[in-house]
Amino acid sequence: MTDELEKLDLPEQPNQEEEKKEAAPRTVEEKFLSAINNGGVVFDLDNSDITSLTNLPKFPETTEQISLFGNGLENPNDIAEIMVPLPNLRALWLNGNPVVDTCSNFSMIASTMPTLEILNSQLTNKAGEWAMLFYAKEQTGATSLETVDRLDLSGKGVLFMPSAEIFGRMTNLKKLDISNHPEFFMTLL
Repeated sequence: MTDELEKLDLPEQPNQEEEKKEAAPRTVEEKFLSAINNGGVVFDLDNSDITSLTNLPKFPETTEQISLFGNGLENPNDIAEIMVPLPNLRALWLNGNPVVDTCSNFSMIASTMPTLEILNSQLTNKAGEWAMLFYAKEQTGATSLETVDRLDLSGKGVLFMPSAEIFGRMTNLKKLDISNHPEFFMTLL
């Protein structure tokens, strides 16, 4: 995994424009409640001074994305107990938390998450259509693989993907950036 602190903004959920006109949630509880009110799929709890996941309300089974970027999480057991059982979790950002640097089996914990495609801004060995569309929607607004015309996956760990077959479905792809993958280029030499 990389130490680079990078995260794309999570896609906006319905009714978030109205919420932005009101006061933006400030406390962890307000952010959590806001996510629940918007379908319980995307939880953006970045920079919220969270030091333990056990203090948070329970994430619903519908949860697909959790961003805990820049908090103070240190206990890998919290992650294993709370995140691994989430059946629909596809993206998890823990960048900027001590646990990423201090836990020697961090990637093993992540490998037990059955649907996790993005971990700390890197593609996992389960990355597929969902992960490609996540980045494509953010970058170009694409709504299907067939409509993707350019895709920047620089430094995203393309080598962790189980297969490159997904790129064959991107029939309009004109530009693909897979730079910043030194391992990949070394294998080509």
